Amino acid sequence: MTKTPAVQTTLKPDQLCDLFVENMPFAVALLDSNLLYLMTSKRWLRDTGLDKQDILRRSHAEVFPQCYQPVNDSLKRCLTEAIELCIEEPFQGADGSVKWRQWRVRPWQAAAGNIGGVILAIEDITVRKQSEEALFKLAAIVESSEDAIISKTLDGIIVSWNAGAERLYGYKAEEVIGKSVLLLLPADRLTEETQILKKLKQGERIKHFETVRLRKDGTLIDLSLTISPVKDATGKIIGISKIARDISDQQARRHERQQAEAALKAQANLLELILHRMSDGVIVINEQRQSLVFNPAAERIFGGGAPDTSSSEWSQTYGLFLSDQVTPFPEAELPIIRALQGENVNNVEMFVRHAQAPEGIWVMINGRPLKETSGEIKGGVIVCRDVTELKQSEDALRQSEAELRQKAQALEQALQELQQAQSQLVQSEKMSSLGQLVAGVAHEINNPVNFISGNLAHANEYIQDLLRILGLYRQHYPTPHPDIEEEAEAIDLEFLVQDLPKLLLSMKVGSDRIQKIVLALRNFSRMDEAEVKEVNLHDGIDSTLMILQNRLKSRADHPAIEVVKDYGNLPLVECYAGQLNQVFMNIITNAIDSLEERDQARSLEDIKQHPSQIRISTAISRTNRVQIRIADNGPGIPQTLQSRLFDPFFTTKTVGKGTGLGMSISYQIVTEKHGGLLQCYSTPGQGAEFVIEIPTQPIKPRQ
Repeated sequence: MTKTPAVQTTLKPDQLCDLFVENMPFAVALLDSNLLYLMTSKRWLRDTGLDKQDILRRSHAEVFPQCYQPVNDSLKRCLTEAIELCIEEPFQGADGSVKWRQWRVRPWQAAAGNIGGVILAIEDITVRKQSEEALFKLAAIVESSEDAIISKTLDGIIVSWNAGAERLYGYKAEEVIGKSVLLLLPADRLTEETQILKKLKQGERIKHFETVRLRKDGTLIDLSLTISPVKDATGKIIGISKIARDISDQQARRHERQQAEAALKAQANLLELILHRMSDGVIVINEQRQSLVFNPAAERIFGGGAPDTSSSEWSQTYGLFLSDQVTPFPEAELPIIRALQGENVNNVEMFVRHAQAPEGIWVMINGRPLKETSGEIKGGVIVCRDVTELKQSEDALRQSEAELRQKAQALEQALQELQQAQSQLVQSEKMSSLGQLVAGVAHEINNPVNFISGNLAHANEYIQDLLRILGLYRQHYPTPHPDIEEEAEAIDLEFLVQDLPKLLLSMKVGSDRIQKIVLALRNFSRMDEAEVKEVNLHDGIDSTLMILQNRLKSRADHPAIEVVKDYGNLPLVECYAGQLNQVFMNIITNAIDSLEERDQARSLEDIKQHPSQIRISTAISRTNRVQIRIADNGPGIPQTLQSRLFDPFFTTKTVGKGTGLGMSISYQIVTEKHGGLLQCYSTPGQGAEFVIEIPTQPIKPRQ
């Protein structure tokens, strides 16, 4: 087969998809999860007579206020149950006539995999409905016929009985169906019936045979019988059909006979008309797999008439292919063969390619076996529908969905990166403000404390001089003036001489303590140093512990949290000291929170016997990197949560006790700012350990 060269186009895939949908001859529309219209094809606008502004962003109920209620229900059901539905409804055409259309509803998925809305497809099925109506009319003709129309088995059991038979014989259908036809025969007509049956079994049809039969009331009636054998698809006689007419009045008899003949001819013409006007292809085969019916629609679909070959060669004759690949259909999987074997075939998709359709068409096939009343299969029938346009629209919509899903994923990733950058900026600004505040407070405290500390030494020296002079006075003037003795006794001079040096010493200890706290605050904030500088990491850890001392020390309700330090011999490390102090603060604070939460459920005796503990150790790893381990003996972290510890906005704390940013920012500081590692090891019930590793060599921050 000669391949047609591809047409070159400068249009983008999105433009091609839009162009395809807008020019599609098949009426199709896309609705979101609120059943609001997102897009429609031009065919849709043309069929509904509406403009885009009358449809887009409006609900289906607003666009079609007179819509058949089951259609609206199907839209909602499609969303909730994620199933494909098909609904038929009548509507008034532009010419005022009643027409029929079929709605096909199927869900479509959004980027996250959830149902994003529904796809609607409309097909005008007026011709098919008219054909069905014609079939019903055919049945009505039989039922309303003035003649008695009866069918029976070869054994003489009545299987059908129309209203004409009720009027002629006087029996209701329920009185005779399933019973022997002998109840209608006079005794002297049994031989006649045997001879008629013999001719019928030989395939002979008996026309206008005049005889007599019994009514229900026992009276005889003169009849003209037209008796025909009923054959299956193979030609086998499986029953008998009788048309009986009262010929008491000959003139009426001739008229009625003409009517019966006209009715039979009308029935045949109507059936032929139905098959020719149907847009769906109809194929019927018998037990020998010979084609009995092959209507014009089937010829258009398969590119030819009824095959001369057996159906086992249809794949080669008509180019039938599997729906998922262009390979011939195996004989056993052909829908017509499956139907012949007794299977109900539903919505089988088949790809057909022939000379009239070199690019191929898609066909939807439904099939049923043809069975006798006994259940014996006598053939198979399939109904075929060309669904190429629907398949093409579905493919275009799927492609559009895929492209929209890719764009949504890109937007989602960009949003995550933006949120992450925003959280880093907020936390960085917060820590910068906190560092400035801490540095400012430390500076303001440091000046008066240095003044006090410096003067305490002089005050101690002066007081010692005064005490020596006082001692000399008491040595050389042992008997002081009474006023002096009275005043010395009033102020308890002996206690003052002993306590004053102790008072000065305690003031010295206090000022030294304040100086250490100020130094710890300045070391934690690192505001007086360059951003990257060689520092002793132990100083940063100690400063963090000094700031958290209030949470570590014992309180009235529980003992102190023990801190065990196992420092190794670390070199000075070039790093962002203030940011690493922030990492130490986040990890140690989380450990304290975990221990406090665990201790709330423990008794004081249990806490004393098994005290809460934080262990901090430092060392140089085998890879020549600085390693800091911070471990606690708390409740630990479940394995399912450990992989998400460093995700932004994820926290294991209760609402209001954490934002989920601390560990995420700590991870970024260690990995991105310092090129290191931050890992967590935890076993539930045995505590958690965070391991920080950073290189000892100068670092280059990631851009």
